Formats: sequence, C-alpha cells, structure tokens
Amino acid sequence: MKSDLNKMKTSIAHLPISNQEDLKVIVATILEQVLNVEMIILFGSYARGSQVALDRRMEYGISTSYRSDYDILVVASRIKNEPAFAKKLNGVSTIFRRKTHSDIRLEIVYKTVDKVVDFLEKGDFFYAEIRNEGIMLYDTGSFILPTPRQPELFEVEKQARNFFQDFFHKGERFLKTAKEFDYPDEEYKMASFHLHQACESFFYAISLTFGLYKPKEHDLRMLMDFNRRYSEEIMHVFPRETEENEHLFELLRASYIQSRYNNGFVVNKEDVETLIQWMERFRDLTGELCMDKLSELERLAAEQQASYKRLS
Repeated sequence: MKSDLNKMKTSIAHLPISNQEDLKVIVATILEQVLNVEMIILFGSYARGSQVALDRRMEYGISTSYRSDYDILVVASRIKNEPAFAKKLNGVSTIFRRKTHSDIRLEIVYKTVDKVVDFLEKGDFFYAEIRNEGIMLYDTGSFILPTPRQPELFEVEKQARNFFQDFFHKGERFLKTAKEFDYPDEEYKMASFHLHQACESFFYAISLTFGLYKPKEHDLRMLMDFNRRYSEEIMHVFPRETEENEHLFELLRASYIQSRYNNGFVVNKEDVETLIQWMERFRDLTGELCMDKLSELERLAAEQQASYKRLS
C-alpha cells in the first residue's frame, strides 16, 4: 500500500537549520538502532513551530532554564522483542547527544502500524493530533495512515475526565499511605517511595487531562519539564532555592529506585515531613489545573452539541 503523504506535512523548513540538522541525525540514528521502521514522525511544538528555544529565568532565587523537547513517533511494521526494541530506542538519546552535543531532550514514542491505524480509526485524540499536525520525517511508503475519525468533544472530555479521576485517585492513595501509615510507623524510606509514586501519578493526571498522553517516564525532573508546558505554576510547587531543598527534590527523585534496592539510602523524619507538605501542595494544584481544563472541555463540548442542534 502506498503511504498517503499528500495529507501529512513533510517539510521542516520552518525550523532553524540547527534543528533540521538535529532531526536528520535523530532519523539516521533510529534507523541504525532498530529494525522494521516504517515511519518516523515529528510531533508536538517543533512540528507546530511553537517550540521554546531557550527560556532562562530566576525562580525562587536560582537560575532555571527550559527548552522544548523533540517529540518523535516511531512506527514499526512489527516488533518481535519489545523490551529489546525499547532499550535500543532509549539509547538513541545518548547517541544523539554524543553526535550533536545538543542539550535538547528527545522524547520517543513507538507503536506498530496496526496499533496506530486502530487508534486513528477510533478517533484517539493523541494520535489524531499527530496525524493532523505531525511532520513525516521518514516513510518507506508501504503503509497508509488513515484520516483519523474526528472525535466529538464530549468523547475527549469523557476520556480526559476518566484519566484524571484514575491517576488523581492513585496519587491521593499513595500520599495517604505515606502520611498515615509509613510516617507513623517510621518507615521513612517507604514513605519516600510512596511520595514519589504520588508525585508521578499527579504528573500523569495533568498530562493525560491536558493532552490524553502519558510519558513513559519515571524521572520526576523530566516529568516536570514535560508538564510545565501546561502551567508554569508546576515549577513553583517544589521550592529549590536552597541546597537543602534541592537535596530534598533529588532525594524524592532518587527514591523510585534507591528506597527499594539500596540499603544505604537514608531518609529521615524531617525529610518526609517536608516532602508530604510539598506533595499536598502539588495535589491541590493538580486538582485545580485539571478541573479547570475539564470545565473548559465540558463547555466546548456543550457548545458543539448546541451547534449541531441548530443545524439539524
């Protein structure tokens, strides 16, 4: 089957030359690392031309910086060994940085052709957006990506609300476990792990509510960078203006692995007390941001339904 290229953009001429060169290296590296690649698609801010090249500012007395990630969808005809496939793709970022010395982060999503086609035919919001706004960087021309079914806004709102309720509830349960069980029992390392899981769940609640997408990521710093596109307030939840606070954030970040597998990992009572306060603040912000977004989707869905009635 011939790929339907005339319905997807293929030019990256709107991007600076340095980004164009980066993307050429990314494509070549992906093709070197994994087999059965049929398409490589750029999506997100670089595809839309709304990327942030570099944003430096002072936050809580320290200098911070942010730049947009390269968001890439790799579509394969088949994936025989998914763990090996994923490991190879994970290594692309390291090779890319080594080749280019770029400090732009690379976020790669992968799926088989059958999966992507199925998502598009069902009107999945995330993949429909990639199909409509993405840029085809590489295509063997062997498969067709169909025009996505246009999802009704009430479907988008319902899906976003379900995701929010699921992950926000998980975050609340992890926070409750740390606060009401681990902390009173002086299980401070386990408290740090459950607080990490709460934080991760709240990040997922935000990304799924706003974009119907969950990054395959456990690193809290990377999840923070990903989600700040939805609200800069996220950066203010975890005060890191002092070495002590930066240490606490790194402790929370490391606890995903260290609290379970490193007997020498030390978490004390005061650490947990502060982290619980941070997480309660993040819980409240997550609820506020997501409920505002859901209200907006609900309003737009009602307007869409009303317009249908006027036309019928």
